[in-house]
Amino acid sequence: MSAAEHRNWPLVPLRHLVLLNALTGGLEFSASAIFTYVPPMLLKAGVGDTFMTTVMGLGPLIGIFAIPIIGQASDRCTSRYGRRRPFIFAISLGVIFAMLLIPYAEVLSLYLHEESRALPVFLLCLGVVTLDFCCHAAFNPCEALVSDMCKNTASQDTGFVVYSLMLSIGGCVGYLITALDWRTSQIGSFFGSQERSVFAVLIVLFTMTLVATLSAADDKPYRVRTSRRRSRSRSKALLPSSQDEHEDNDWEASSTDDGGDDDIDGVTINESGYESNSVPEKLTATAQVANGDKLHPVIAPPVDSVVRKAWYRVQYLSRHDIVLWTTLCKKVVHLFSTSCLMVIYRPLSSFLQMPLVLKNLFISHFLTWTALMCHNMFYTEFVGHILYSGDPNMPEGSASRELYDAGVRMGSWGLLFHCITSVCYSAVIERVMKKIGIRNAYYFGKD
Repeated sequence: MSAAEHRNWPLVPLRHLVLLNALTGGLEFSASAIFTYVPPMLLKAGVGDTFMTTVMGLGPLIGIFAIPIIGQASDRCTSRYGRRRPFIFAISLGVIFAMLLIPYAEVLSLYLHEESRALPVFLLCLGVVTLDFCCHAAFNPCEALVSDMCKNTASQDTGFVVYSLMLSIGGCVGYLITALDWRTSQIGSFFGSQERSVFAVLIVLFTMTLVATLSAADDKPYRVRTSRRRSRSRSKALLPSSQDEHEDNDWEASSTDDGGDDDIDGVTINESGYESNSVPEKLTATAQVANGDKLHPVIAPPVDSVVRKAWYRVQYLSRHDIVLWTTLCKKVVHLFSTSCLMVIYRPLSSFLQMPLVLKNLFISHFLTWTALMCHNMFYTEFVGHILYSGDPNMPEGSASRELYDAGVRMGSWGLLFHCITSVCYSAVIERVMKKIGIRNAYYFGKD
C-alpha cells in the first residue's frame, strides 16, 4: 500500500484509544493482587509451598488449552453485541467473582458448612485458579478488540503503544494499592481486614475500566455468508447417511414441486409469499414411514393439521435420536481433541521449523519469563517471612503475624518500583538501542 493511501486513513482519537484499552489496566490490577496477596493468603490458610505453586500453576495450564478455543469462538461470534464484547464481559464477570471469593472464602464456608476445615481452602483455591485463568483469558479478546478497532486506520501502531502503556500503568496502580496500609482508613474499618479492603478497591476500579472499554468499543458481529442451499445441506448432513429416498420425501420440505411453491417445515408458501394452511398429500393420515424393508402406517392423532405435522416429525426423530446424538457427541469430542492437539502441535512444529537465531531467542525469552514469574510469585512472601522474620501461621494480631503483613506490604513497594523502572526503561529504550545497539540494550535490560 502506498504512503499516500496510508495518509488518507482516518485517525482514532487518543482519548478513544485510552478508553478502549482501559480494561487492560484493570486486568493488570488483578494480576498485581495475584502476585502480592495470593501466596501469603494460601500460606495463612495452611497450604504448603508445594501445593501453593501447584494451585498458582493451574490457571495458566487451563489457559493453554482453553484460550485458543475461546479465541476461535470469538472470531466467529454472531452476537448483536459484537465478536469481542460478549467474551470480554463474560470473562470479566469471572474476574469479579474470583476477587469476591478470595477474601470471603472463609466467611462463605461458615454459611455452607460450619465445621469444615477443607472447604475454606477449596474455595480459596477455586478463587485463585479462576482469577488467574480469567486474567490470562481476557487479554486475548482485548488485544483482538484493539486490532479490530484500529484496522484500516492510521492509529494501528499507536493503539498497541497505548495498550502497552495501560499495562504498565495498571501494574503501577495495582502494586500501589496493595502496598498501602488500608487497616487504619475508613475503608479498612468498614471491611475489617487488609485483604478485603484491597480487593474491594480493585473490584471498583476494575468495574470502571470494564464499563469504559465496553462503552468505547464499536464492535461488529461476525457475518455468516452462507447460502440457503448450503445451510440445508449442512442440516441434512447431521442425519444418518443410511436413510433412503422415501424418508427424505416424506419428512423434508421439497422445493421442486410442480406448482412452484416452497414447502418449508411443513408449511406451504405460495409464490405470492403468504403461508398456506393446506396439508400436503405427503403428510396425510395415510402416510407411511420406511423402516428397513417394511412399511408401517403412521397413526395420526385427531387434531388439526399443524399439530399433526409436528407429531409426524416427533415420530420421525424418535426413530433416529440415538444416531443423531451419537453423531453430535462424536463431532464435539473430535473438535475438542483436535483443538487440544493443535495447541501442542502448532507451537512445537513452529519451533522446529524456525531458524536457529529465533530458537535461541525463544529459549531466552521462555527462561526469562519463567524466572520473572517465580520472582514475582514468591517475592512478597520472601520479604515477609525471611527479611521481616514473620510467620503467616501465627494468630492474627500477634507480633509475628504483624511483622509478616508488614513485610508483604513492603514487598509490594518493591514490585511497584520494579514496575516503574520497567516503564521508564521502555520509554527510552529506542534511544538506548541507537546509542549502544540492540544486543547491548537487550543484555542491559535483562540485567
